[in-house]
Amino acid sequence: MATKYFSIRGQSLWAKLKEPDEFNGTRKYKIGVIPDGPEDWNTIKESGIKVRSKKDEKGAEYITLNRPADAKVGADGNMFGGGKPLVIHPDKSEFDRLLGNGSKVEVVFCTYDGKMGKGHRLETIIVHELVPYERPDDDDMERNFKGIPLPSNNSADAPVVTDEVAAPVNNVPLEPKKPF
Repeated sequence: MATKYFSIRGQSLWAKLKEPDEFNGTRKYKIGVIPDGPEDWNTIKESGIKVRSKKDEKGAEYITLNRPADAKVGADGNMFGGGKPLVIHPDKSEFDRLLGNGSKVEVVFCTYDGKMGKGHRLETIIVHELVPYERPDDDDMERNFKGIPLPSNNSADAPVVTDEVAAPVNNVPLEPKKPF
């Protein structure tokens, strides 16, 4: 089956579009999307991609779409699928800012037949309404963790890491569970 393209609208979550996310030796650009409505969920279902929906901290259901950062070599020897996804304004001009959670986006992805079923690749993100990304500053971090000993506090009463094994809490042994 040929490559097919789909688009959904929704709110962005945890977008990694400027630098790839690195996990277990794999580098991917990705974006979480809370689809706007039933027609967007139907588009996801009709596309046949194998993604599981998850819930964010507010209980909203979302999916994550991704794109490999590095190109792959296909069975025919051609390179495909690597690099940053295209991020643009509705007028098709380049968008070069960080996306904050809750930005209104349209996400274009393609599907293809893979070894393990229907695969997908993030292609384009159209930013309709930006919620600016705000990095937490050091003061906010300090307020959020006030009273919790942190290695960066460098205080005399901060916990010290040793090679000794701590005593079990509530007399629970520190042994792996045995299989059933």
